[in-house]
Amino acid sequence: MQKSRLKSFAILSLVLVLVFAGGYLAGRRESPETGARPVAASEPSSYWLEKKSFFETFGSRAAVVMIGDSLTDGAEWGEMFPGTAVVNRGVDGDTTAGVLRRMEAIALPTPVATNNQNL
Repeated sequence: MQKSRLKSFAILSLVLVLVFAGGYLAGRRESPETGARPVAASEPSSYWLEKKSFFETFGSRAAVVMIGDSLTDGAEWGEMFPGTAVVNRGVDGDTTAGVLRRMEAIALPTPVATNNQNL
């Protein structure tokens, strides 16, 4: 029993390593049309700017601040954690650089705990 469990764990680990390595290498591949690697957008989208403005205008106190991309943005955190003061600072399509650019607005709610998923 223990041997088969160890074997299953080793196979699963190998598959995960191969999947992440493939994703990493795919992101480093040059574009066949231009010969250049993809780069992050330098200008934020209008949606990102609207959300940032909203967060700065309507900052609130909360026990938990949720930070992330579309998965965080689309979630109903108050329904998932009833009785806990949660603010949603997710922005669809956001990146780590985008979170860092709006960190001051994220910090306004004075969180007790934060999540950092998807970044």
